[in-house]
Order: sequence, then structure tokens, then C-alpha cells
Amino acid sequence: MVNNDEIQKRIQSARISLIATIIAMAMSCSALCLIPFTLPSVADKNITFAYIIAAIFWIGIITAFSAILATKIILNKYYKRLVLRGVIKEQTFPGAFNFSFIKPRIVLYLVILIGIILIITDIIWIYVPEMIMFPIIAITILSFTLHCVIDGKYYKVYKLIKESFNNEKHCKK
Repeated sequence: MVNNDEIQKRIQSARISLIATIIAMAMSCSALCLIPFTLPSVADKNITFAYIIAAIFWIGIITAFSAILATKIILNKYYKRLVLRGVIKEQTFPGAFNFSFIKPRIVLYLVILIGIILIITDIIWIYVPEMIMFPIIAITILSFTLHCVIDGKYYKVYKLIKESFNNEKHCKK
């Protein structure tokens, strides 16, 4: 039997990992927005700034994927238990393919869709300046990351564990 302290620690660790994923991807996307300032036409031979931006981007990506892996490791045991109990259905595909039609999430899906359409349109027909296109790419990537986190299976497990733990605490009072 798992004690309440362990559950509370896992809930807190999962929360930190999920937040770290979002912050790391936001950091990486912010670096994408700064790329136009390193282009030769904007900054002559500003190679140090370009390396700093590249380092921020890759540190953000590596940190985000590490945080995603940490979330999986923290919550995998509970995910398997919830599947065996029939509380949730086993999910074999990534969170990118899950959609829930709640109003804030629909806005997030629209941002992703508009971003993808703008990116494809820019590639095929229209040339949009980098100063505009890189922020669009960054917002689209960040929105997609948020979608994967909040519609992913481990976020659902996190929410179920947190709700059941909070319900247990309220019932004992």
C-alpha cells in the first residue's frame, strides 16, 4: 500500500516536471523569436549572440524532453494501476492525438491550426519577413507543446491522482 506522503511527493514532483516542460519549451521558443536578430542583414558578425541563442534553444529542448521523461517515470506506476482498475483507458498513442473540446483548449487548437496554415502559406506562396515568421513558428510550437501536455495521458493521471488525494484529505477532516 502506498502511503499519503509518497503520493503527495509524487504529485508535487509530477507538477514540477509538467511546469518545467512548459517553461523549458517557452524558453526555447523565446530563443526562436530572437533568431532574426542574428541574421547577417540585421547584425553584422554577431556570432556570439547567435551561439547564445542556439544554446538557449537547445538547453530548452533538452530540458523539456527530460522533464517529459521525468513525468513519465514519476507517474507510470499510477498510470498502469488506473488502467488495470478501468478508471482510464489505455492509451498507446501520444497526447498529440488527443482532443478534448473544452473552450480554452479549443482556442489552443485554433492557435495551432492558424499557425500551421500561416507557416505552410509562407513556405508555398508568400514571403513573410523573418521578424514576423519566427514568432509565429514559436507560438505554434509552444501551443502544440501545451496541447501535448494538457491532453497527454500523464497529465490525466496527474489530475486523477491529485483529485483523489484531495478528496481523501477532505473526507478525513
